[in-house]
Amino acid sequence: MSLFSKLLLLVTGLFFIGVDARGQDPDFIRRLNTARTDTIRASIYREAIRHYSRRNADSVKYFGALGIAYFRRHKEPLFEAMVMEQMALIDDNQGRTNTARERTLYALKIYRELNYKPGIASAVGNMGALEASTGKYEEAIKYMIESLKLTDTTMDRDVAITGYMNLATVYLSINDLPNAGKYFGLATNAAKGHAITDKIISLYNLVGVLHAMKGDNVTALKTFQQNMELSAKHEFINSHLECITYIGQYYLENNQPEKALGYLRNGLDIATRENIAEIRSNILQQMGAIVADSDPKLAEKYLSEALAIATSMGNKRVMMVIYESLATLHKKTGHYKEALQATEMQHRISDSIMTTNKKAEISGLLATWELEKSNDVLADLELNQVKHIAQRNFFGAVAIGVLLVLVILIVFARRMVLLNQKLKAHETLLEQMNAMKDKLFSIIAHDMRGPVARIPVILDIYEDPDTPTEEKKYLMDSIRTHTHHLIDMLEKLLMWGQSLMKGVMLQQQSVSVDTCIRQDLSLSTLALEEKNLTIDYLPDETARVAADPMHLDFIVRNLLANAIKYSQIGGTITMRIHHDKKPGYVVVSVKDDGVGIPANRLPMIFHPTSSTPGTQNEKGTGIGLMLCREFALLNGGEIWVESEPGKGATFYLAFKVAG
Repeated sequence: MSLFSKLLLLVTGLFFIGVDARGQDPDFIRRLNTARTDTIRASIYREAIRHYSRRNADSVKYFGALGIAYFRRHKEPLFEAMVMEQMALIDDNQGRTNTARERTLYALKIYRELNYKPGIASAVGNMGALEASTGKYEEAIKYMIESLKLTDTTMDRDVAITGYMNLATVYLSINDLPNAGKYFGLATNAAKGHAITDKIISLYNLVGVLHAMKGDNVTALKTFQQNMELSAKHEFINSHLECITYIGQYYLENNQPEKALGYLRNGLDIATRENIAEIRSNILQQMGAIVADSDPKLAEKYLSEALAIATSMGNKRVMMVIYESLATLHKKTGHYKEALQATEMQHRISDSIMTTNKKAEISGLLATWELEKSNDVLADLELNQVKHIAQRNFFGAVAIGVLLVLVILIVFARRMVLLNQKLKAHETLLEQMNAMKDKLFSIIAHDMRGPVARIPVILDIYEDPDTPTEEKKYLMDSIRTHTHHLIDMLEKLLMWGQSLMKGVMLQQQSVSVDTCIRQDLSLSTLALEEKNLTIDYLPDETARVAADPMHLDFIVRNLLANAIKYSQIGGTITMRIHHDKKPGYVVVSVKDDGVGIPANRLPMIFHPTSSTPGTQNEKGTGIGLMLCREFALLNGGEIWVESEPGKGATFYLAFKVAG
């Protein structure tokens, strides 16, 4: 593997995670507190995570946990998934691959539930990046190609550029230069006309690496130098440091180590001044590798500083690479004990095993070697002791093995139970989604049948030669009113259906009850006149409730429609706004003097099977009252009915007073 290939592995995490991070230290807390929308807030959380991913591990955890908790509390799963996905990339970069995989799969599950295609494409691509980071390149390529196919359906240029770059970088890592060139070319074409960002500069840097690995050093150096100028602005500080790193590596491969060190020292000064810890660690590793032969002590100093930074960041993957470099350095200088210790630490981190103590094993081997040089009697005693210890350890190991098998079986059984529970939950979710679909079609049929059916009747009267001109004008105004009403109703119903399908919850605000009632009375004028009904309503402009405006309008409109439907010709409908029926609530009552409801049907009145024809044989499905109850409960309110046969019915709707 060439030095450029090794460097590529070192900075790949830089590309995948921080391509759009900014060099300044913005006031994230202030920006979060003043963010006007959750979309802006999610963007700030992700930017904060990227920003601190190279500076402060505790800040990364703080903003990640804060963002996830906020969006979970406010029931915004899409933005929760975005923050979770960003945290997964940080976990992968710092060696927590399993955690990264769990976070990414969690985000992917939410994206799929919401059918958010850009998120699905991004998460699938990140699964590919996870597989690449563990050396599973075939699986990585499969994920990334799937991500690009999904990207074609979303037409999201940023996601496409990232997808092409990721795939090209994987091919570059395995030295498949033709395929790397193909996908870098696609990424470059997609980036034409795109605003300059860290991501775009990283793309151009990687194209320079491709030229270097092909042996075209002149083009490679020219590319890196152009990128140095392109990234000269402070907002591109990460990409600028990346350029310095690549130019330093270029001069090293061309046998100019002093020139390489000059660039890297400059980059180290910038990274130190800007407090970009991760890049400081990377540059110190490169400098240690350069001076390893000429000045081993200085190399050890550089690597030790890099190790301290990686340890403070909790970046296990980088720690493992540094321990490997330290082991190689100690072997070259004949310090075999230190080399073994470094190798021990490398393996301990690589295998994530904290119980194995390689240092103790080395000390034990040294003690055994010294005991073998003593007198025969002492040696025999020691050998017997070792045999007894070995036997004891053997039986102890067998016991531990049996225990581990039992634990594994228990864990496996528990996981099977959890998987079955998850499958049942998914099945329930699918059933709920199917029910929502049926509910949507039912409500559209229920709410639109009346107004649509009324329009042909009005047109027949309008076309009658005996209809006076003044009456025709009134009828035309009625058609216009009902048409606007239908359009408004259709928009609201589609919005509601979309919110059900995508899982978006209610959006409560302070709503005027009086305004809502007046609007619905205005739209019901013609229906009231057809039955010669009188409305007895006492306005109350002070009444405001905490409710979703669409839900409140839907409930009031349906209660009024039901009162009209079951009123006798010439009857009266009484509407009141009460402040004293339920403490902390505003109660709306809608009373008709119609046929009333039998006592045996009252418990089923809010079920869809309970609809009966109106006084003029008006038909219904019963879905309206069912949804009225559902919306009332969703808003933290109540709805109930009082009635006696022959004495009409009174429906009550209670919503909390707006705070």
